[in-house]
Amino acid sequence: MSVVPMPARDRQRRKMMRVLAIGAACIALYFGFLAFQNREARFYFENLRDTDPVRYLDDVRKSEGFESYLDKLRMLEGFDRFQTNAPPFLVGRWTLKTATERVAPGYVFPDCTDPIRFEVGSVTLGAGQNAQSYAAEYRISGHDIWMRIPEIGLIKVGLVSYAAGIDHLEIVPPGRQAKVFGYFCGN
Repeated sequence: MSVVPMPARDRQRRKMMRVLAIGAACIALYFGFLAFQNREARFYFENLRDTDPVRYLDDVRKSEGFESYLDKLRMLEGFDRFQTNAPPFLVGRWTLKTATERVAPGYVFPDCTDPIRFEVGSVTLGAGQNAQSYAAEYRISGHDIWMRIPEIGLIKVGLVSYAAGIDHLEIVPPGRQAKVFGYFCGN
């Protein structure tokens, strides 16, 4: 009995089939690994949301952006209704400018000329003896903060954000007619 050699074309075809099968197996393993990693990340975030909400919100802000952070903050902290607590990123002094300015992310203005201060249960315009304080409640709606001041009504605080942080605020403060732009200048 003699062995008939396999034609070169058949050998080439079998090699190609093996290479394709190995490639398909590698792709299946890769996508299986990605699915496993996604499931682990989901469990991590769900656990973190329950055990450390502050860190959870910070991680969401960094990984998913500011809009997603706002949505999660609204749900977790009850900002879907008015409350005296101000959103944590809003608390502090903001300097009001009549035009937008280009600033680096995270930049804190060294001067606070024409300040507005958002605090728990209040908002203060100006500084020193000319400062006017109002009782205030805050609510998050979409990508905006609504501030309710009993003697004035509702005031929209627009948030302009890029990626994970706020660039500036857009607001028409009590007693003014034109929109101004707020930049963080400290606590």
